[in-house]
Amino acid sequence: KELMDTTEDAEVKDYLLDKVRQAKWVVQSIDQRRSTLLRCAECILNTQEAFFRKGPAYLRPMTLADVAQTLGIHESTVSRAIRGKWLQSPGGIVPMSKFFSRRLPGGQDGEHSPEEVKGLLRRLVMEEDPTHPLTHQRLCDLLANAGYLVARRTVAKYRSEMGFPSATGRKR
Repeated sequence: KELMDTTEDAEVKDYLLDKVRQAKWVVQSIDQRRSTLLRCAECILNTQEAFFRKGPAYLRPMTLADVAQTLGIHESTVSRAIRGKWLQSPGGIVPMSKFFSRRLPGGQDGEHSPEEVKGLLRRLVMEEDPTHPLTHQRLCDLLANAGYLVARRTVAKYRSEMGFPSATGRKR
């Protein structure tokens, strides 16, 4: 910019003016990206406050569309902003993408997250009678009685993801 102010050559002045504009655009873009990321993080913190205070079992269902609607931006902007970003929590450093999950019907608020179902499923399996372990269908029924409407195949998937063997594998 200093060179642009001191030069007499019009062609050099135009060239430098274009470069200064480009530099300002880059700075504005970085500032906007920082602002968007900060707003996304604040929205996550507000929505997932129970997760940060009480732990992973309290993760609420939240989608990219929810954050986009709250912030008045496009869903793809939220996706790009959080990609590869992490938040520090009392339980450690967590990828921002972990806070987004689909909604499953049921639960106390009429909806729940997969993490909430997995927490209850883990408790049911840990407390089961080892001589008569609970089948997928029985686990599904117990979850339904607690207000969590999930399919048997979903119970099987979650059990497998958590590293629990099938009912026959858990029998002692």
